[in-house]
Amino acid sequence: MIEDDYKKDEPLIEERIQRIEKEMQEEPKGKEPFQPLSVKDILLMEETEEPFLIETLVPLNGLTVLSGYPSCGKSWILLYFAYCVATGEALFKIFKTNQGNVLIIDEESGVGEFKRRLKLMNFPADLPIFFFSQQGFKVDDKDCLDNLLKVVQEKKIKLVIFDPFSAIHSKPENVAEEMQKVMECLQKFNLAGASVIFAHHYRKELGWKTSMPSQSLRGSSVLFGRVDSHLAVEKGKVTESQIDLMITQAKLRRGRASDPLLIKLIEENGVVSLEFVTKFQEEEKKIEEAKKIVLEVLKEKEAGCFREEVLAILKENGIGGRNGDDALRALEESNEIKSKFIGKKKFYYLPEIETEKIDSQ
Repeated sequence: MIEDDYKKDEPLIEERIQRIEKEMQEEPKGKEPFQPLSVKDILLMEETEEPFLIETLVPLNGLTVLSGYPSCGKSWILLYFAYCVATGEALFKIFKTNQGNVLIIDEESGVGEFKRRLKLMNFPADLPIFFFSQQGFKVDDKDCLDNLLKVVQEKKIKLVIFDPFSAIHSKPENVAEEMQKVMECLQKFNLAGASVIFAHHYRKELGWKTSMPSQSLRGSSVLFGRVDSHLAVEKGKVTESQIDLMITQAKLRRGRASDPLLIKLIEENGVVSLEFVTKFQEEEKKIEEAKKIVLEVLKEKEAGCFREEVLAILKENGIGGRNGDDALRALEESNEIKSKFIGKKKFYYLPEIETEKIDSQ
């Protein structure tokens, strides 16, 4: 009986076997899982014409973090980045941009503050920049992520900005495994064709002690490890109409990091602008860092301190005597600090300190 059934179904079985064999033969090559690439495969790959959204600073389809202490100008810088990408204008008239639409996820400032800043920066009404403000988006929430990715595709977004990072996820920042998950969510925007920049704060420092930007990022070291570019912002000299800002590229995965940039955030006649001043070489950067530390030390010491003590503190922060002397000289020339001799020792103090306090040293 079984043999009769087999003979009866044999033509159908043979036909099915032949169909399966044919499908296997017709299946395109290279679809097998986990196939490695050879050196030749990689060298023959078509190269991307422009690997950066903003030349040397923001990689195309990559992750960039803009870090700094609160109120150091990060949000103004991000708005300026958005403007340059949306218009295709060169950043600071130096760094070429790859023009495209921009999406800003703001969980801090609010629509009212954005309106004020857009007016101050003279943003045209027809700029291709889109906003979600204080909507409670969490990229580690599937519905939120899917919603944002859909907007990226529909609006043909090339740059997504998140400000601040701490508000766009629900994971503990000090747990590496959890931060890995958040970074994987952000990389989905890269797969959708958009570069990502997120603003992040530093952990609190004690006194004038400084550390490398990579060590200062709040949270797990995964954050620094997973990004393609890290831009660190430091606030310098502040006057009534302008603020000096130094932007240091602490990491660049796709080439040599840019030299530190000194820019000015200027408010004049009801208009806010960011202007490039100069690029620093390493030694110049050390002098600028030394100037900042000296001012912080003298502010904390109140009545001031002797030259030897200032130089010792600078040395603890990796700044040698020559750069320290240059910083002290520059600060005196700009009248940001004053000095006098007490006995044979030189004593530094801030201009607003009362002479009586110094004489009591």
